[in-house]
Amino acid sequence: MRFDSDMELCVKKHSKKRYIGIYTILFLIVSLAVFFSFILQKRSLVCTVDGESQYVVYLRYMGQYIRDTVSGFFHGNFHLRQFDFSIGIGDDIGAIVRFHPLDFLAALVPASFAEGIYAVILLLRFYLAGLAFSAYAYASPSFIYADREKAGVFPAWQNVLSGSLVYVFGGYMLIRVTNHPTYAAPFIVLPLLLLGMERVVAEKGSLLFILSVFLGFWSNYYFMYICSIALLVYALLRYPEIVKEHRFRSFPRYAGRLILLYLVGLMMSMATFLPAMLRYRGSYRLSQTSEMQSLWLYADKRRYVAWFLNLISPYQSSGNGLDLNFAVVVLPALAVLFTKRYRRRRTLRASLLLELAALLVPVFGYIFAGMNNENNRWMFLIALSLGMCCVTVIDDFADLKGASLRNVLLVSFLFLAGTAAERVLKRPNRYNEAGTAELLAFLLLLLVLRRMKASREAVRTAVLAAVIISTGINGFLTYAPEGGNRTAAFQPAGDTTQKYEKLDRRAAAWIPDNRFYRVDAADVRHGLENSAEYFGYNSIGMYNSILNTHLIRTLLDENNAGLDAVTQVHDLDGRPVAGNLAHVKYYIAGAGNEGKVPYGFEKREDLSDLSASTAVYENQNLLSAGFTSDSFITWANYQKLSDIEKEWVKLDAVVLPEEDSALADKLRAEGLREVEKPSASIKTESLKSPDLSGGQGQLSFQAGKGTCSFLRLKGLTGAGTSEELTITSEGIRTTVRIRSSRDVYTLGRKDYLINLGYNAEDRARAVTLIFSGHGARSLDAAELVSVSMDAYESRVRALNEEALQNEQIEDGLLTGTITNKETKLAVFTVAAQRGWTLYVDGKKTDPDTFDGMYLGTLLRPGTHEIRLQYHTPGLRAGAVCALFGLIVFMLAALRQKKKEHEKEMRSDL
Repeated sequence: MRFDSDMELCVKKHSKKRYIGIYTILFLIVSLAVFFSFILQKRSLVCTVDGESQYVVYLRYMGQYIRDTVSGFFHGNFHLRQFDFSIGIGDDIGAIVRFHPLDFLAALVPASFAEGIYAVILLLRFYLAGLAFSAYAYASPSFIYADREKAGVFPAWQNVLSGSLVYVFGGYMLIRVTNHPTYAAPFIVLPLLLLGMERVVAEKGSLLFILSVFLGFWSNYYFMYICSIALLVYALLRYPEIVKEHRFRSFPRYAGRLILLYLVGLMMSMATFLPAMLRYRGSYRLSQTSEMQSLWLYADKRRYVAWFLNLISPYQSSGNGLDLNFAVVVLPALAVLFTKRYRRRRTLRASLLLELAALLVPVFGYIFAGMNNENNRWMFLIALSLGMCCVTVIDDFADLKGASLRNVLLVSFLFLAGTAAERVLKRPNRYNEAGTAELLAFLLLLLVLRRMKASREAVRTAVLAAVIISTGINGFLTYAPEGGNRTAAFQPAGDTTQKYEKLDRRAAAWIPDNRFYRVDAADVRHGLENSAEYFGYNSIGMYNSILNTHLIRTLLDENNAGLDAVTQVHDLDGRPVAGNLAHVKYYIAGAGNEGKVPYGFEKREDLSDLSASTAVYENQNLLSAGFTSDSFITWANYQKLSDIEKEWVKLDAVVLPEEDSALADKLRAEGLREVEKPSASIKTESLKSPDLSGGQGQLSFQAGKGTCSFLRLKGLTGAGTSEELTITSEGIRTTVRIRSSRDVYTLGRKDYLINLGYNAEDRARAVTLIFSGHGARSLDAAELVSVSMDAYESRVRALNEEALQNEQIEDGLLTGTITNKETKLAVFTVAAQRGWTLYVDGKKTDPDTFDGMYLGTLLRPGTHEIRLQYHTPGLRAGAVCALFGLIVFMLAALRQKKKEHEKEMRSDL
């Protein structure tokens, strides 16, 4: 393989600098056309919900974290902060500081410029994806003809530009990546990964391949998982083209080199990859599954046709992330590719056949989604293949005849027939009709060029112009109000930070209290759960792809309405016991939600004038950050209780870890009291189920004095896959989402338990249910659960009698002393997760998981020094692996440099 001479030919014809200059100018022009609707509508590139709730907040946090860390280094503080109690109920900083390489740019600007740097980084991702594609397209050996005398050994620059635009501005990038910027990572990594592999097998160096593997795992392990599958298939497809003789005997060396170098890149990434994988392996995401349809056939048979029509139609998705929407040139290019039979196209043809077949079988989406649910986040594989298809066959448009012409006309006719059939049988679809208009215009262009016998250069330029126009049209019909109006899903320019600053919860950052505590709030709405990370206070709510698994399971056990999905905790629904166990000292309620304030909280008048609509309440019965109890309940008995009983029994006894019978036997031997149910008086009565056919209903009941009321809706199903239900009642507004078993983020709930607040007097109350969607709903039964608050304060005082004193709680560290006269169980307000080490009187002890989600231990009588210390699991081992991988990489670099020097010396001779 004459890789060097080929590259010299390429560089001689079209210098790298010239191409990059043209690409940059064209990218800016096309980006302006595609995103022009954002300018007209005065919208930012921050997508509502995921953009505003996660990415901007995390980017802002990461910038400040890096600045603080660097500043600490300069001042002699080399401690790397690993834990932050403001992340959800407390979590590893790696949960949100994910170190995507481009995100480091956030450290260069103040936090107030988070929205601006977010937009810059997003567009930079688009730009670098196109450059990565161009590098692969220029160097890919799939363009080398068997006959070296034929022209076009390397693609023309116009063709590469056309392919890069197809690759960068497809529907997946315009819809998914703009919503989730990290989804752009594989668009940059995959072309470099394949190019690196080609350089390895051509014996032109291994550094690019190692760096690409490292970059892939460092930036996003999930997408690197998909890229690794693609690399394996690509390497197998390329093998017969690379090795012409003794293929069976040569395969171990071929595979062995790639595997060894892949492992070096993987090792270099271990400092971030190993902790991330340990976190994922211990997460609830592995337990969470939505209802799977058949792995072999789609239930909705329209998807078998929709993907074909949506291939070049703007905006539309064919389901579960299947956003294609490429420039119009893609369809005719595919027709030509599968007509011509040049050997140089074998890998590309095979790749496309496999990918297009994968669109038709759900199991491939299931595999690429990590065997969790069927999802099509692997669309970047098709984007790369289709981009390369365009680069490869554009020159054939200059000589369109025979079978090629017939195939182009055939697929065009099928597309036109599909659009017409949809119009007749269903309804007019302006996006498919726009694709039809673009296709007819492109066919007319090809026929005119053929009639004029235009040169290849003219055809290349004309096709490039068509790609630019088609990309602009697709962008317009995706974002403009006259089209899909996707800009409406993005925040108004400059409004992202203002939206947070207007939250009632901003008052949490102004509370003059230097002790450790958490803050909860009423009816936290979806999309703004991460306000604690924004303002820097300790809270409960969080929106993240991976949450604390113990927290999720406990809230599910208690049927807490504050848990919205496997990725979202809004609040604790104002429930007094759950909040007290979480050490919630302050509660924030806006106007209209005063009734949601938990029992035992009193209004702080000195803090409630921060806003006319906001009030801050302080817990008068606060549980210690480390309380003790002489009672326990086994996990088996705990599971026999109802949802509300599971919460309230924790005031009477400590819930032991699951399947820990030895500990229960030890506690019985120590004389601790065993409890089987809560001491609180809990009554349940049936209510008349409302008629929900009109999308709303009402319930009424008689509330008892001195009780907390809860509404239990049993067997409730909403309209469609997902629907919001808003419950209002006398100063209470709670919104829950009803997710069917088909919803990707389902929790498997069938019953919903909603806190209706405390009743100071006997009174008649009414509850209104309002549903957001349209369709049929069902409700098996409605129940009122009343819990007496008698002795609530005395039970809290009992737990606080021998509690943690002199406590010091920082990020990743809790210290203090406990003096107990009898053997007791100690429970700390630290959510259980891997990484915590407990020291009692200096002796290392493995902490237990008590009450379903908190760390604790058994304490003998005496005065004990307590120290809970957090270290990121896998960080040290990962750092050692990364150091070893880096050494191997440096040795490989020295070896490659030496070989290049020897080659230069020989050429000089």
